[in-house]
Amino acid sequence: FLVNGQTTYESTMAHELAHMWFGNLVTCDKAEEMYLNEGFADYCQYVFYEGLIGYNRYIGEIRNNHRKVLNFSRALDGDFYAISNVPQTVTYGSTTYEKGADVIHTLRSYMGDSLFFGGLKYYLNNNMFDDVNSDTLQRDLEDFSGLNLDDFFTDWVHQPGFPQFAVDSFTVAPGGPN
Repeated sequence: FLVNGQTTYESTMAHELAHMWFGNLVTCDKAEEMYLNEGFADYCQYVFYEGLIGYNRYIGEIRNNHRKVLNFSRALDGDFYAISNVPQTVTYGSTTYEKGADVIHTLRSYMGDSLFFGGLKYYLNNNMFDDVNSDTLQRDLEDFSGLNLDDFFTDWVHQPGFPQFAVDSFTVAPGGPN
């Protein structure tokens, strides 16, 4: 019923096809790390739209997902959870899928496209037909990129809720960028 010549189920097809890499080629080592399968598959739906329709569609999907996470994940899952080591009772909940995809988008923004996508290829090739966890993902992304991702993974992957940032001051310099 999914493949019917219509676009009704295209995001579901993109999600399920993404499991060829995130879930089949490389899979999480325990249910509590399910975002490595399902969060990445959800995120790949947005990348599908970016490639098919363009960046504006991608950003629209990301923003809708982010709004959904902020407004509903706690209610749907019963509490705020980290995406790593999520309780098995919510393994297939909003934290795993939607928040997982949201954090992965944030990781892409943090690393930049070339390091992020290159790092994912490295991660997938390095762990083919193996079980992985958040530490594996972090190590491989760091090995590929040369970035230290300790703070990112501590704040975004291993902690419940979302990090909070506050700007306590700023300076405006004359003659900024042209």
